[in-house]
Amino acid sequence: MGFSYYYAWHKKSIAELGTAVKSLKTAHPDYDVMALETGYLWTTRNFDGMGNIVTTPDPAYLPVIPEKQLEYMVDYARTVMKNGGSGVIFWEPAWVSTPCRTPWGRGSSHDHLVYFDPVNTNFMANGGGRWMEPHFYENPDAVKVTFKVGMSGQDVSKGVYIAIDMPGDSAAIVPMADLGDDLYSYFTYLAPGDSGSFIFLNDSTLSAGETVPAACALWEGTGRKYGVGQSNTSYAYQWGTCNPPGSTSSDQEGSLPGFYVPGIEIYPNPAQRNILVSIPFSCEEATFEILDFSGKSMKTMHQNSMKDHVSMDIADLPAGIYFLKMITKDNLIIRRFIHA
Repeated sequence: MGFSYYYAWHKKSIAELGTAVKSLKTAHPDYDVMALETGYLWTTRNFDGMGNIVTTPDPAYLPVIPEKQLEYMVDYARTVMKNGGSGVIFWEPAWVSTPCRTPWGRGSSHDHLVYFDPVNTNFMANGGGRWMEPHFYENPDAVKVTFKVGMSGQDVSKGVYIAIDMPGDSAAIVPMADLGDDLYSYFTYLAPGDSGSFIFLNDSTLSAGETVPAACALWEGTGRKYGVGQSNTSYAYQWGTCNPPGSTSSDQEGSLPGFYVPGIEIYPNPAQRNILVSIPFSCEEATFEILDFSGKSMKTMHQNSMKDHVSMDIADLPAGIYFLKMITKDNLIIRRFIHA
């Protein structure tokens, strides 16, 4: 069984694509299922007189740049594979612009999808053409790990890179995608339980690395540390700080602006297996929620009849920096903590 699926026309997420593949496999177990036609744009520009026909990006994969085309196609193919599908075919990776005519006009309606730079006609090493590389699919249980860095006020004239220690390999230095607004990103797939170090660079050499504050230099006192759990993970920092992108202070005390209530503290901090939250006022009930830097909810707990503190187990969370949100009848309190 083969089907077409383009976000531009079907307006469904990649997760919904996986549900459709799984439903087909469940209903017809004796048949293979393939995505026989898909495509995704890397630019909104049209390079010739023939109109482009795939023009709507998935809002979860913005901005429209070659690196996001790669990320979309890897996530797409892994989702088809993980839900029992047999393959994916991209249409059309080589329909470059030429003076030739088709029944629809002169040029190419896919010059913004192809894996080749329309100006220099070179294969784009940072674009979607890399989605077929085997390392993206060798481990079906791998989860997506995304690294982001805010570079406000920093020199990015030589590019932004991440030096990352991959399991089983020496440290690799790879370029990060420019997402705009001084934010840069890199994604990969790693196995649950993997861990290692990383730092951000504003050149392609290790000597151009940031100085990581001691509070978040959890890898041998010099590097940032990542740890892979059972679900997709994101690590996001402002260059040279322990704070999320866009912030300017490396201060680790207190809470987010606008949410400070004296006496609410987390200890130990950094923590390893559990955190204790001090409660200096009487409170009949409260909801505690742990968020990662992207705002994703990682864990929630409702507590009744609190006394002076409550405890939350964090042993199953990847290492990193999190926010604890405490909601009571009268207060919304947010505190930052480090899971080492």
